[in-house]
Amino acid sequence: MTQIDYTRAAKYFLLADIFKGFALGLKYFFAPKATVNYPHEKGPLS
Repeated sequence: MTQIDYTRAAKYFLLADIFKGFALGLKYFFAPKATVNYPHEKGPLS
C-alpha cells in the first residue's frame, strides 16, 4: 500500500497551476502595452 502525498493531490484537484497561469495572463492583459499603433504613430527612431 502506498502513502498518498496530500499536497500533490490537493494541487491536482484544486487546479492551482491553471489559476496561477490565468492570473498571470490577466496581469499582462491589463498592463500598459509596449507597442505603438504602427501606421498611425511613429517611434522615436523613425
